[in-house]
Amino acid sequence: MFKKILTVVILCIWFTPVWAVYDSSVFHKEKPLEIIKIKPSGNDVPAGRQIVISFNQPVIPIGKMERDTSEIPITFKPDVQCQWRWLDTSNLACELDRTTALQPATRYEMVVEPGITTQEGLTIEKSFQHIFITKRPQVNYTSFNYWLEPGKPKIRVFFKQIVTKKSVLKHLYFQDQNGQRVKIKAELPPRNPNAPPLPATVSKKWDISPRHSFPLNSQVQLMIEPGLRSIKGKELGIERRSLIEINTFPEFKFLGLECETLNDEELYIAVGEKTDERCNPMQSVNLKFS
Repeated sequence: MFKKILTVVILCIWFTPVWAVYDSSVFHKEKPLEIIKIKPSGNDVPAGRQIVISFNQPVIPIGKMERDTSEIPITFKPDVQCQWRWLDTSNLACELDRTTALQPATRYEMVVEPGITTQEGLTIEKSFQHIFITKRPQVNYTSFNYWLEPGKPKIRVFFKQIVTKKSVLKHLYFQDQNGQRVKIKAELPPRNPNAPPLPATVSKKWDISPRHSFPLNSQVQLMIEPGLRSIKGKELGIERRSLIEINTFPEFKFLGLECETLNDEELYIAVGEKTDERCNPMQSVNLKFS
């Protein structure tokens, strides 16, 4: 009798947690279908060739992964020519080729409507909106070109996208050491004859100079402010910074002589300076100016 009671108690202890694990109200509870992320996301993202939507659970079985556009309740503004494909059971991709890639400087608004359905018949509960902005126009780097006059520099500015001359003239400017704004001139550098032809009003690089000369021996900066416009999209540049800082020449003066002594040492003799050192008459003598 004792053995039978003991057996029943052991069986009860053994099977109780199993019933809890396989309780149908827990095990068969269905999670709602949700979008957990979309790439790309944010501002100034690369204008790439893929958009990926990730769901919180498997949606399709492994098999035929391509989908016709008519099967996918997703719209874009502006329009995007997607070739839809499931990367795996829970990640859906909009694939683009070279000719239909995302455009730079563009704000994309994406709306995912209910209709993508799991094998259990689940779909998202309401429309899902996603917005991202591709890379906006900005300066890549600058290169000092040459001096037009002692107080008038010419600087070559390289941009990451082809930008309009009108926006360069409006949103690049020089700033003198008193903080005063000075308008610029923008000219096209010599173009590669093998490069695709472009209108004279757009370019990826511009030669920039001030409208007038700065005072001698002064510090000036080339500045950029938001508003730069690309030829590819409507989103304007947002940079506000100093691109390059330079000093104009001092007043023109004769400063002295440079030469080598008989001991092959460098010698500099400033105007009005007295010295017992002598230049080697068999070597060159340089005149030094400001």
